[in-house]
Order: sequence, then structure tokens, then C-alpha cells
Amino acid sequence: MSNPYSAFCEDFYVNMRLGSQMNLPHNRETVLHFFERVQKEFPGLARFRKNDNGEFNLEEDRGNDSYRWMSLEAKRLSCGHVNPETVESALKLHRLILQQAPYQLGISNVEIDYMDVLFGFDLCFSGNHDEIISESLFPESPLT
Repeated sequence: MSNPYSAFCEDFYVNMRLGSQMNLPHNRETVLHFFERVQKEFPGLARFRKNDNGEFNLEEDRGNDSYRWMSLEAKRLSCGHVNPETVESALKLHRLILQQAPYQLGISNVEIDYMDVLFGFDLCFSGNHDEIISESLFPESPLT
């Protein structure tokens, strides 16, 4: 499965972060019910982990070229799709999480601190990275 930008970059991804001013629920039943609801729509999300810092993750097999992931932290809900077939297919996961979060996690519009959507491109370059940066940022500068 190739991404729509494979001619320009190695990897392409669309990530979303929703930040809350209040702590999000982390009790067992709530987390599992929320993740199971998302998994029902995206069965490939089968790897469940809990980090030492209390972060819960659900992700697809990262060995594939294209995979999805989601994360529930103390005050942030994040998700992403790496190398989606289309941008619209990447947004399906984000849309589902935003639709379910108020019901499953009790997130209210009042407590939302921020929402970020990131379109990321991993470019492969075999030359001198420092030279590229200095040429692009300081073309006429004595620092070059």
C-alpha cells in the first residue's frame, strides 16, 4: 500500500491531538470500552499497551507500510494514520475518535484546550543535512 505522496517522501502521516484542561478518565472499564468501540470500526487496531507513565496505546502492526495508532494520556487524546491510501481514509479514524470522545470519555467542549492536526512528511536525503538547513535559512548571511 503506497501513500499518495510516495513520489515525494518516504512516509506520510496525518496525526491529531486533542488536549484537555482536565484529566481524562483512566479507569479500566472506560478505557477498554472506548478502545473496543474504536477497534470495532478498525479491527486491525489490536495491539494494546500501557506505558509506565500511565499512557494507554492501541495500534496496528507497525511492520506494515500503512498503520493506525491511538493514545490516551492524562490530558491528551491522540491518533494517527501512517501512509494512508488517501487523506480521507486517514481522517476516518480522527472523525470517529472526535465523535466518540464526548460519549465514551465525557469530554466537553468547555474543557478542550487545543486541537492539532498534523500532516507529516518524512523526506529521505543522503547528503549533508546541516548544509541543506544552513543554505535554506541563511542564504545571504555571514553565518553560512
